[in-house]
Amino acid sequence: MGTNEGELEKSDVSAVLLTTGEEFTERAVDSIRRQSLPCHQIIRVDESIRPFHRALNHGAARVKTNFFVQVDADMILDEFCFRDLRSNMKTGVGITSGALRDPMLGRINCVKMFRRVLFDLEQTPDSICPDTDFSQNIANHGLPHLHVLRFRGEAHTWHTFGEHRPDYTPQYTFKKFLIAGMRMRFRRNIRGLIHVFSRLHRATGIIPLLGQIAMARGMFIDEKRDRLHPSPAHHEADLLYQFLEGADRDDEKATKIEPLLAGSPGEIFASFFQLGGELGRSNRGTIFRHIMDALGNSEHKFGWMAKTGLCRGLLPDREPKGDIAKENESFLEWTDQAIAQDRMLGSS
Repeated sequence: MGTNEGELEKSDVSAVLLTTGEEFTERAVDSIRRQSLPCHQIIRVDESIRPFHRALNHGAARVKTNFFVQVDADMILDEFCFRDLRSNMKTGVGITSGALRDPMLGRINCVKMFRRVLFDLEQTPDSICPDTDFSQNIANHGLPHLHVLRFRGEAHTWHTFGEHRPDYTPQYTFKKFLIAGMRMRFRRNIRGLIHVFSRLHRATGIIPLLGQIAMARGMFIDEKRDRLHPSPAHHEADLLYQFLEGADRDDEKATKIEPLLAGSPGEIFASFFQLGGELGRSNRGTIFRHIMDALGNSEHKFGWMAKTGLCRGLLPDREPKGDIAKENESFLEWTDQAIAQDRMLGSS
């Protein structure tokens, strides 16, 4: 069944709860019921209606109030989330949103409140970035998206509205960051790529490193449609996790990366792509981890290019057959365009 509605106390705010049957879904429901601004109605949209853009459009069509909050099953909202988002929904604002606390990434975007009428003007599109594209389309109607912030000291202490607490399994992590890489490619977002690489580098353990690999590999997938839907397990995720998990020996010397960072972006990519292939074939996970750590600490302006090449080079002989040379050529063309665009935006 696509939706399951529950009536709560009267208010002008509802919740559209998106779930694929996660065992912690009721945790999200409990946080909705604890809101200081009562929720009028909880509308559950399950895995039978996917991908994301269809699920959100379906849920929005069932809303009876003027406003609703999109709640994912892996969110635990703070008590005042609905109240604070609603109080900032001034005349002329279409969407209000606030950051969440993620155990691996820190502050992330975001939990959103929508005017229900927005979905009479536009529908969430079938795109690789459906939420971002919807916000942009709504802004064209003169109804902007307002990010709600209370500035309190350093950025990491700024106001948040709850927790994003998924189960960071290898499969979940790989899929999440694979799609993130596709989105970076689609939007030519080098700064975003560097930012997430940095966040994952600062986290510790195998799972954040797997996230970096997945994001780098997603950069080679030229996808334009919504990929947020339940999917079969990624065999590649298990192979890569095993590769990283076996990296527990400390008797190998790290490869010197400075000579490989000389030259053009394309030359850097080629050098690290070749190195990644060598490490993958010889199952030298320890060396790979040392190099990724060194690149994460490096201030080289094309360190992100080196990471991308290194991660893409891993396990190419174990992937489904495809023309890797053409994929790499397409990526390098994308890189030239993205670097040029980034320079136009004022990047050094």
